[in-house]
Amino acid sequence: MAAKKTASKSAKRVTRIAPKKEKKFKMDPAVALILKILCGCALLIYMFLSVYTDVAGVIGSAIAAGFLISMFGG
Repeated sequence: MAAKKTASKSAKRVTRIAPKKEKKFKMDPAVALILKILCGCALLIYMFLSVYTDVAGVIGSAIAAGFLISMFGG
């Protein structure tokens, strides 16, 4: 019987398992553009409501008095 050779601990190959990276969500540029346009339109409608009517409520009147009137004139 032949004796088996045993390798020393330093001679054994050590493998490491790399941590899995999470995939980042990438939005299609066309979809991003449409969302930006929609958000801009919603903001413009809210600004109109806050300046010319009382529909926007307390927050709208604060925006109208504090920011919009001083920016565009009363």
